[in-house]
Amino acid sequence: MATAQINHSILTWARERSGISMPAFAAKCGISEERLRRWEDGEEQLTFKQAQKFADKAYVPFGYLFLNEPPVDELPIPDLRTVGSSGVNRPSAELLDLIKLTLQRQQWYRDYLTNELASPGIAVGRVNPSAPTEVIVNDMRQLLGVPAHPQRGNWEDYYRDLITRIEAIGVLVMRESSLNHHTRPLRVEEFRGFAIAEEYAPVIFVNHADAAGARLFTLIHELCHIWMGISGVSDGSESSHHDSEVKCNAVAAEFLKGESGPNFHRTKNSQISKPFSRAVLSQAFNGQILLRVAGQLLGINPAKLKRFAKSLVEGMESHKLYIDITSETFRV
Repeated sequence: MATAQINHSILTWARERSGISMPAFAAKCGISEERLRRWEDGEEQLTFKQAQKFADKAYVPFGYLFLNEPPVDELPIPDLRTVGSSGVNRPSAELLDLIKLTLQRQQWYRDYLTNELASPGIAVGRVNPSAPTEVIVNDMRQLLGVPAHPQRGNWEDYYRDLITRIEAIGVLVMRESSLNHHTRPLRVEEFRGFAIAEEYAPVIFVNHADAAGARLFTLIHELCHIWMGISGVSDGSESSHHDSEVKCNAVAAEFLKGESGPNFHRTKNSQISKPFSRAVLSQAFNGQILLRVAGQLLGINPAKLKRFAKSLVEGMESHKLYIDITSETFRV
């Protein structure tokens, strides 16, 4: 049987990049740990079928296994995370794939807005990063319509209300705890959130694998990034030496000072920005983009888009956009 003549050191790089231990990875490939070790040591070559399965389980393109040297993984947005006094050098496959997917969604939504002749948003770069913390907090509260000492119920209600207000001013908010139906968890120790400060379609991402209260802090932290017009990945470290991280932490703390603390489709529509979902569904069901493309953007099987659209409608009140799905009209 023909073997795939690959550089065995690439196997080790790919497996370690996936963040999966050798015993767990061997189990995913349906082989013994000893056989995996022989592959990585170059003592045994893989067949093409085995190599394809290896690449799939390691979340790398099949062609990577034939490179002479491992490629250098670089985040497509600034890395503002800190370990000690230095940045984190090696992002996980999950973080890389998540940011690439979010950028794909953001760029699609930007094109959608510009085609609709929308104006740039009002939130990005509103303040100079050197502005006093109080100035930034007061401007955020004023634009969002949030009083200095709001009377509210629990933090979850406050969190959801803030997201609604943030999206109302043109900032997409996305939040997930894993990729691909919990098979690829996002690690809080790696990052807590990130911001893409683009004038037409700014995006905030909150890592929902984090503790409940920490998500609220991350939301405001990343919103401060949008306000200052600075994109980047954050870990929420109090020891960060990045000026922007220090300022965003201070803004989040001041903004929250004194504050007291489903099925697949319902979960998915809480994870993905509702304006983004409405825009994708509208284009898909009006024949302006392929259902396959819509499914890819939303992370949903194209055959289940109709059910997802119905779950998006449930519980929502007056909105301007209507979607016609197989002769049925849904308000979204």
